[in-house]
Amino acid sequence: MKSSDIIRSINRHAAEHQEDYYGEVNSAFEAAFGHWKLPTCLICIMTLISVLIVNKTGQTLMIFAHVPSCAILAFYTRLVRSGIPAVTVFEAAMTAGVLEFVGICVYYGIYNANLLQSTSIGGVFTILWATAFDHRHFTATIRCIGLSLILAYVPIYFDGSLFQQVSMSALTSISLGFFVNQILILAFKGKFYLVSMSDSSRNHAYEQMKKLVYPHQLYLMQKKESLEATMPRGSAESCIISFDIQGSTAIGHIKNHEFFESVIHDCHTIMMENYDPDTLSANAYMIKEMGDGFLCAVGFPFHCEGKKEQVAYELALRFVEVVNRCSVEFLDDQEAYCSIGIGIGSVVGDFPTSGLKTYDLYGAGIIKATRYESTRKPLLKHLSVSNTHVIIIETTVWECLEEEVQQNLKEYALEKFKVRDHQDVKCLYYQLLDSLPQNLRIIS
Repeated sequence: MKSSDIIRSINRHAAEHQEDYYGEVNSAFEAAFGHWKLPTCLICIMTLISVLIVNKTGQTLMIFAHVPSCAILAFYTRLVRSGIPAVTVFEAAMTAGVLEFVGICVYYGIYNANLLQSTSIGGVFTILWATAFDHRHFTATIRCIGLSLILAYVPIYFDGSLFQQVSMSALTSISLGFFVNQILILAFKGKFYLVSMSDSSRNHAYEQMKKLVYPHQLYLMQKKESLEATMPRGSAESCIISFDIQGSTAIGHIKNHEFFESVIHDCHTIMMENYDPDTLSANAYMIKEMGDGFLCAVGFPFHCEGKKEQVAYELALRFVEVVNRCSVEFLDDQEAYCSIGIGIGSVVGDFPTSGLKTYDLYGAGIIKATRYESTRKPLLKHLSVSNTHVIIIETTVWECLEEEVQQNLKEYALEKFKVRDHQDVKCLYYQLLDSLPQNLRIIS
């Protein structure tokens, strides 16, 4: 890209984001002059100039010549805090300095001194134009030009012989000041452009990362934590829910994909209720999502409010409600039912050592929940029941439920079939339902 194209892009970006650009310029001045060092340095320089003027003119009162500009610099922070833009305060201080210097030149004839004869007017206009940072309105530029011309030609009123000297000095100084001003403006705009592009790219990356990680993970990574440090690692006991839509092939994934998407989405929304990044808690954690079902964990890696077994059961009931609602909304001529298996056991949370670093849970608890859910077909067959939602729970989970909840589940002796990999299990508990029981407390 040509340099001219780059400059046009920078100027166009600043124009399109004018308020943000001026905010950045103002912030830069506020940061530079908000500390005592730079204002103090300028005050010392102006005081030194006053001393030199006293030495040159013999006028003792000239020691106070730069009091107005020094006062503005001394109270810079207070003026900015009162609501005046930092750039405006700085330009006021510089303009006051210019007025003070020209006043001295006019009333005490310093133009006749060889030391200042060729530099005074040049210094005045170079400073004035170099500090006139990119005005918001064209009228401000006109005002600046008018002030420059007045300051340049007032001395002619007192001494006509200065006309040629002042004219040449003024033209040279205005040109030099304008050049310096444009360089400073372009520098600020260039910095603003680069920062904006960087922020835009970073914000886009963050927005995309939100689709892959939880908010607390993104926050920790912004604080320079590694991805592996953003989620609990190690083993813990967790209550696992294995959810599956019965007869999903008959429903048709392609024809009714909105139904499946809505079920998974709404169930995940329920899982993320009560999410607290500070305590790392939520109703449940989505382990894996399939086209017609999912696995989720209650109690680890996210803490939950209350006993994890009770929370898992109540979540299962809410998932049933989601399927009922989505069936009415998306399936005109069909009904859908789900089967849910709930088991408890040890799980391990960790990041893989190779490939994509995605957090994963694995362990006996997950396998157990899927095994209990898979008993749905033989269970419903032996019960001679079809077209119903079913929740299947292992005995250990049932024993931890509230007493009134236990009454909603029926015991089934495992005599005609067994839970795979759990041949020693004597019974399981199940519940058939089409809608939510009325005597249950549902978590929010």
